[in-house]
Amino acid sequence: MQVIAIVLLTSAMIGPISGQQQIVCPKPEDYFPCRCVDYGSASVYLFCDRQNMRDDKISQILQAYLATPGVSPLSFLQLQYNQLSRVPREIHLFPQLNYVNLEYNNIENVQTAAFNFTATLYQLYLSSNPLVTIEPDAFAGSLQ
Repeated sequence: MQVIAIVLLTSAMIGPISGQQQIVCPKPEDYFPCRCVDYGSASVYLFCDRQNMRDDKISQILQAYLATPGVSPLSFLQLQYNQLSRVPREIHLFPQLNYVNLEYNNIENVQTAAFNFTATLYQLYLSSNPLVTIEPDAFAGSLQ
């Protein structure tokens, strides 16, 4: 039974795309303490909520995700209940994000082009942040 479970887990994490194998999530140590989950149908979720992480740690995790060759596009990102002081600069590099939760952080300013996506961002949560300024064009490209 254990061998079957390993085979099923491996086949669920790696699937063929254009003749190549695609990795759903980077190695766990690259995004720890977050959790990366593949829900199928191009729905990869990164759960980094309630980890008390600061801007530099979140940036490190997002950069590691981006640097992993063949990784599935990220569609769901949970960053609520951390210690973020800004919208992570890397967010705009994930054009297929549909859901971003940044609630309960310390974000005061949403910078220009913070949410500059080529695909539609369906849900964005920024409540319970001490927002002072939303700069012009902070949502450039994301509204359809």
